[in-house]
Amino acid sequence: MNKKRNSDLLLENGFSLPIYVKGLKSIAYLFEEFNNPGIYVLHFSDSTKYVGQSKKISNRFSQHSNNFDDIDAISIKKVKLKELNEEEKFIIWLLESNKILLRNITYTSETANNSKLVRPITESEQEKWLRQINYNSYEGVRLEDEKQKLKYEKKYLRFSRSKYFDDIIRFLKSYISIGIPFPIKTEKKYWIISCLPSGAKGVFVRLSINWQEVLTIYKDDEDIGISLHMANPKLNRNNIKKTKELGIEYSEHRYVPGGEDQINLHLYNFDNALKFINIEEVILSIRKFNLNLMRKGICTYSRYHCLQLVDCILK
Repeated sequence: MNKKRNSDLLLENGFSLPIYVKGLKSIAYLFEEFNNPGIYVLHFSDSTKYVGQSKKISNRFSQHSNNFDDIDAISIKKVKLKELNEEEKFIIWLLESNKILLRNITYTSETANNSKLVRPITESEQEKWLRQINYNSYEGVRLEDEKQKLKYEKKYLRFSRSKYFDDIIRFLKSYISIGIPFPIKTEKKYWIISCLPSGAKGVFVRLSINWQEVLTIYKDDEDIGISLHMANPKLNRNNIKKTKELGIEYSEHRYVPGGEDQINLHLYNFDNALKFINIEEVILSIRKFNLNLMRKGICTYSRYHCLQLVDCILK
């Protein structure tokens, strides 16, 4: 999308024309509007954007100018304080849906913030993993942490006696091979699996990335439920029909880190779940979603990681 279209899109939604601020450390003296509450859009020299909110935009700009040295311009929109959160989310959604790449972390489905790229994997390896569904690597050295193992040993042993254990392990093996890039290199720092997590009644395992769960396997009355968070897959007609036959249920649940291009679905049969996650479009959507979460930063739940469970999955 060109600069004219970017400006038109923002103008149509109540923003000012972009104001050239390249090299400035303060904008408080330029316009009175900069000292009011509102939503702002930073325009960077590489054509990426950043959407933010502030009670006093000039103060927030000064903070950004210390972190970014390539701000070209800023667009602003006056917004009431009580409406800031919803308006910020809407503008992020609006720009993303028009294929404008944002540097935001929160609320975005995809981030252009290169400082958060997954460090154990090169950018070329990440891009190859996103495109080629049969590409992954288990190279690296497994973690050794006896203190962490001891912490969850009793839970793992209790879980291992479940009649669902073998089916859950079979599903996790497939999901990790499909949805976790370089699982040994990224384990614990970028993704974790918790076993019988505290405070989550009926949950057997939960796989989390960044600040959210992406996979949960739980007991639902007499059934086993499998909950997946992923990017919305672009399914063809045949695969849409196939998903209906698999008994998939969709929910409106979303987590903030995953952004707006996020769906949550539930399956109640391991064989059907395996068929679903092995559909090519689904693999690509899971990969896009999970890698983008990794690019937003490390997993914050590393203290809950069950090494024995991963030992069993990766052996």
